[in-house]
Amino acid sequence: IVVLDLLVFAYIFNKKRIHKKQALLNTENIPEKELTYKIECNELYSGKKTDKSVIFLFGEFQVINKSGNDISKKFTPLLKELFLILLFHSQKENKAISNAALRDMLWLDKDVQSANNNRAVNIGKLKTILNDVGDYEITNNTLQLRIDLGRNISCDYYEFCDLLKEKTINKQQVIQLINIASRGSLLTECGYEWLDVFKANVSDALIDTLLGFGRMIDLSKESRLIIQLSDMIFLFDPLNEEALNLKCRALIHSGKHSSAKATYTRFTKEYESLFSTPYKFSFSEVICVED
Repeated sequence: IVVLDLLVFAYIFNKKRIHKKQALLNTENIPEKELTYKIECNELYSGKKTDKSVIFLFGEFQVINKSGNDISKKFTPLLKELFLILLFHSQKENKAISNAALRDMLWLDKDVQSANNNRAVNIGKLKTILNDVGDYEITNNTLQLRIDLGRNISCDYYEFCDLLKEKTINKQQVIQLINIASRGSLLTECGYEWLDVFKANVSDALIDTLLGFGRMIDLSKESRLIIQLSDMIFLFDPLNEEALNLKCRALIHSGKHSSAKATYTRFTKEYESLFSTPYKFSFSEVICVED
């Protein structure tokens, strides 16, 4: 049991280490015209005015206003966490964060009156920053807090969740998911305990969606896309065996035998390093396509 616990801990630790090393995914194989989200991001960085401000929660936290200016540094550590708590707990319609839960997260050492005063003061400071971002509404009463973003504010996490609401997902939507998540895993620099469940849900939902789509599409027609979605899965789960199978088979079908072998070799080395045992399937078994 002790050995098993150590293996589980090592796996989680190793995944976090790999995530930090792979802060950005190489998306050079995606046609430029399909990189809609990245094009928008590049326009904002150029300082050009757009009709929307953007809040990035994938990769590192970043807020770009309509003038194309990065105002992320205006958020102190406390204001940043307060803003993020509101964003995540308000994403679903009619959802909010209770004042009691917020107090436990941010002002656990304060009595109720002091915590309420701190909440009111910091909500005021947050509003001052957000006034430079766009339209929003913060509902603040004695029981709970909620934030609603206006149409002139775009949030990548909200767009990601909206895409996953669809009962069926098409190729363009998969490309949108890949573009959004290619900045990196959710808030890579943040280690808040309350955020762990959101990070896990995003990772699980993305992997399940991409794998489901990868199983359905025709390898002979969409090998390029299968390679891209497999790489995205590896960003969130470096030892995902189904992603290995998909990518290696897609590379073989594209005539890239050496790349397929290199992908398999990297995977098996990481697997053996972590579990101290050789990977159970040979390269021939991985690339074998069942009839």
